[in-house]
Amino acid sequence: MYGKAKAVFVKANVNNTQEVKEMVEAAVRHGGRLDVLVNNAGLGSTSGSPFVHDLKEEDWDRVLNVNLRGTFLTNKYSLRQMINQTAIPLPSASTSSSPPPGSGSTSSTTDLSEHPLARRGTIINVSSMLSTIALPDGTAAYCASKGGVLNLTKQLALDYARYKINVNALCPGFLKTAMTSGNWGNEKTNAEMISTTPWGQWGRAEDVARLAVALASEDAAWVTGEGVVVDGGYSAQ
Repeated sequence: MYGKAKAVFVKANVNNTQEVKEMVEAAVRHGGRLDVLVNNAGLGSTSGSPFVHDLKEEDWDRVLNVNLRGTFLTNKYSLRQMINQTAIPLPSASTSSSPPPGSGSTSSTTDLSEHPLARRGTIINVSSMLSTIALPDGTAAYCASKGGVLNLTKQLALDYARYKINVNALCPGFLKTAMTSGNWGNEKTNAEMISTTPWGQWGRAEDVARLAVALASEDAAWVTGEGVVVDGGYSAQ
């Protein structure tokens, strides 16, 4: 949007406190501050028995540790950074006419922290449509973890609104990704999922990514504590 951009890859286990700390530090070291956190690391349903009475505790822990504990840790250390940053307005997702923060185009006499759209940061936690509904057979750990993510999001939105930090969640439905290849790669399961989705097709990663961009922009400056469902109408049934 603003010319050349540089992406930096940092390998980290979101369930490892030290690695999460180092990931946040790396982001600040390369970017000068941390404006946006998108929590997109996650695991699907557990393998083995679909019923809780037979579910191995280590399988339950594995899903909860990544999906919920990992989200907690990345929020925790990102928020530590964000609350100590100066609030600035972020660029709009719908226009590229405004200069980016730190571009030097804004007069030094302007106090950006007083701008009505100024924020210290924004957090987008990726939950799921299964945070509020359930599916039969094998989704107990996943539903529990994503329900936790959604309610953690709401709590953080309340706690950090005073710091001008937005916290929202995206709640995707059935997306055609590598993680779901076992479903869309199976002719019967693929047909079932398409037929039960009112839109009549799988969602794409881009469908969620574009909404994440909007939530991270000034267009959503007054949006916080929301769980935005992106599921082709599935949960409206």
